[in-house]
Amino acid sequence: MKLFKILEKKIREARNRKFDSAFESDSWATLQVKNLERLVTDPVRHEPLDLAIYSTYCGAGKNKTYVENDLKPGIGYYFISNNEDILREVERRGWHPIFLGLPVTNNLILSAQQSKVAKAMPQIFPQLKVAKKTLYVDDKLKFSTDKVQALAAWLEESTAPMAMREHPFLSGNVLNELCESMWHKRYQSQRGMLVDFITRRVDSGDSLSAKRMFLTGTILRNMQHSQIQEINERWYQYILECGIECQISFHFVAQKHPEILSLHDSLI
Repeated sequence: MKLFKILEKKIREARNRKFDSAFESDSWATLQVKNLERLVTDPVRHEPLDLAIYSTYCGAGKNKTYVENDLKPGIGYYFISNNEDILREVERRGWHPIFLGLPVTNNLILSAQQSKVAKAMPQIFPQLKVAKKTLYVDDKLKFSTDKVQALAAWLEESTAPMAMREHPFLSGNVLNELCESMWHKRYQSQRGMLVDFITRRVDSGDSLSAKRMFLTGTILRNMQHSQIQEINERWYQYILECGIECQISFHFVAQKHPEILSLHDSLI
């Protein structure tokens, strides 16, 4: 029995190390806003695009989460990663690879944090900056290009900076999202960071209340909107403070921007 308990403890510790949220200071410094553009080197002049669809993955190849999608010719599909093996793989499947100059690590929390660069800050990538609209899609999700094009036209007709899907069962208070996230080990490992962030936002005058709470797996942006860069930068700064549970940090951005539209159509 004693041996069993020792083995159980070792297995639990090994499992938890995958979600170690401690970052070395140089890793954290590299992710600061002022350093992001140094991570992207692309001297090529890119022609304007009406729509760019992009996704991202950072980290070791053994942890990859990419799923296959049907890509249509004539659309700009971009995949951003710090892992060159991943980029070669997705290029064979029709994506244009974009290298992000960050070290590949087995730390799942740090890798997830690295992936927030592209998710929140598409304007730092020359290929995406020239697009009129962009769609970020989580690499674990499937999408229909035809539906994306129709929704991009709908967004252009509006005056909104962006559109996202509402959470299907969470609303009313951001603490509902916090409670739900604690079912996941990766978020449990940052619970102190999450609570401290929420406390600071409330102390600064922000509200816990939310008529709408958004999913961040798909984000349709009007890249030419006057507010989009400010929204992206605020969200990314909040992500640095909050950690990888970026739906919580986005709540505190969205409450300042009621003009954000709700996507009621599935992209699949």
